[in-house]
Amino acid sequence: MLHDLAADRSEEIFPRPVIERLGDLLDAPNAGYCEWKPGEPDYYIRTLLEPDWFADAFAQWLHQDAINCHRFRNSAVPIAVSDVLSKRAADRVELYQHTLRPFGFTDTGKLFLPPASPSARSRHGAGDARFFFFDRDRWGLSSRERVLLDLLRPHLTLHREKWRPSSPGLQSLTAREREILEAVSNGETNAQIAKRLWISPYTVRAHLENIFGKLNVKTRTEAAAQLR
Repeated sequence: MLHDLAADRSEEIFPRPVIERLGDLLDAPNAGYCEWKPGEPDYYIRTLLEPDWFADAFAQWLHQDAINCHRFRNSAVPIAVSDVLSKRAADRVELYQHTLRPFGFTDTGKLFLPPASPSARSRHGAGDARFFFFDRDRWGLSSRERVLLDLLRPHLTLHREKWRPSSPGLQSLTAREREILEAVSNGETNAQIAKRLWISPYTVRAHLENIFGKLNVKTRTEAAAQLR
């Protein structure tokens, strides 16, 4: 799973195949990843198909979540509903009745990653949160599953800290333009690039003009900064 994560080049923060692997390791038919920040749209991905009615039900009863991100967003250990409620009490919570029971799930857990701004708060007292979630038809997390999540958390955290969205302009570059931009980023001159790629300096300049236009920049330094 970590190998696939390191090799991933998609635009997703945590790509779906990696989340599916995590779900398999935890025996969770539905797993996902969410980022929440006050005043901004949520980033949200899950492995199980979401019915049309699900979003409205989830929004209506979200305030009942026993392991909500406002309370646990700084938690360094995995947490499940079964850790804070009895099964009898959880069965009476409308959130779980409407968002877990229809799929046959009895428990849900979360693994929080360090938030981007640990001390930041909105005017409502809430800060940002980053977490994986996993829904299962078994009640409770086993000690093996807790150890597994403890071991994975530093690697997942490191990936999230390193991840940056690609510039839309970078995606529009041709393979040759990308190659030249990488050479510029490495400090090569036009003459050096031309000699190594067996093209003329004029062709290098023409490629750079196209690159500057696509990235909406005016200098080599600005272009290289977008690649980095």
